[in-house]
Amino acid sequence: MSPQNFGLLREGAGNAVIRPIPLPKLRDNYVLIRTVAIALNPTDWTTLDAKGDDGTIVGCDFAGIVEEVGSAVTKSFKKGDKVTGLAHGGWSPRRQQRHIALANRDAAVGKQIRQDTDGKITKVFDTVGMDTSAAICADAIGASGGMHCTLLPVETSREEVESIFFLGYDITGESYKFEGESYPAKPELFEWTKKFTTLAEKLWAEGKWQPHPQSVKEGGLLGAVEGMNLMREGKGPSGEKWVYRVDDTKWP
Repeated sequence: MSPQNFGLLREGAGNAVIRPIPLPKLRDNYVLIRTVAIALNPTDWTTLDAKGDDGTIVGCDFAGIVEEVGSAVTKSFKKGDKVTGLAHGGWSPRRQQRHIALANRDAAVGKQIRQDTDGKITKVFDTVGMDTSAAICADAIGASGGMHCTLLPVETSREEVESIFFLGYDITGESYKFEGESYPAKPELFEWTKKFTTLAEKLWAEGKWQPHPQSVKEGGLLGAVEGMNLMREGKGPSGEKWVYRVDDTKWP
């Protein structure tokens, strides 16, 4: 009996459903991975709600087991390896720095951060990329201004704060489409990413890099759909990642 494969597919803006999909054809410089668990990001639901093509697969973060290794893969992957990574969901074909993380839904938290840091923050990385998070980030930056780096195209209302936007999907080194817009291939970023992931694995193995707190939710892929709905309503995770096990899914 041939193995079955399912995915969360976009069927209209804001709507994701479980559908059977073909097993991916292994490309020479890729590995085939059986997904065991997935985690949600804000981009999962914002991309789903934006313009795009029906039939695209929803979601980015995954963990799983290597099933097959392409002939041109240079890293020592082998069948059975446990791996984690990201995919492009919705893809239509020398100064000391201080890092502070707060889990807080209060819109005034940005001003509190500025006070606690004596207004010395000049750079903020916004991993949510919404108007509300951009406002918090802008409030956290000192009076002299600075840079707000975001994963989605939003800007702050402060003239002295520059907002810059980039997409993590650039690290694939391949061209892609995102919410109806085309982006060129950047192979130099793929080369950089290979160096970065090697270092990241080393730091992780040495316990010098701790993963984000996780909360395993119920329902598998269908639970992830409900999780995205909660995120839309502003009831999503705060200070943790929501994780869903594929085997917990009630299959159609």
